[in-house]
Amino acid sequence: MRVLLDLPSVSTVADTSAGVTRTLELVIAANRRLVRAGLPWLYRSGVRFRAEPWAGQIEQFCDASVVLRRGWGDCAQLCAWRVAELRESGKRARLHVYCRVTPQARLFHVQVRHPSSTRYPLGWIEDPSRMLES
Repeated sequence: MRVLLDLPSVSTVADTSAGVTRTLELVIAANRRLVRAGLPWLYRSGVRFRAEPWAGQIEQFCDASVVLRRGWGDCAQLCAWRVAELRESGKRARLHVYCRVTPQARLFHVQVRHPSSTRYPLGWIEDPSRMLES
């Protein structure tokens, strides 16, 4: 599964964040099916983080099977995989999207937000990109 989002056509931070989140929820649904079918867990897969060369112009969203096959993914692709596996294991993880709109590009970074718990009353943020940097 691959989906393209033309970021320059989106005008505000809120619209960029909402569009990215909605699109990634579709990828998460596809990834959940892959996890149930035996996809390896992200941190055991050998996949590394790599920013897409066209970042800020067109964003390519793809499911975990594409990421696994090519051996790398950007922040959005890695987080969609991680959220899918967490949700499949019963955790209420969700996406956390930071956006910045400039005249030249729409930039965003995606992380995983874990729910609050006794140990972390405000929840906590996990960044697969940082953990899988080459």
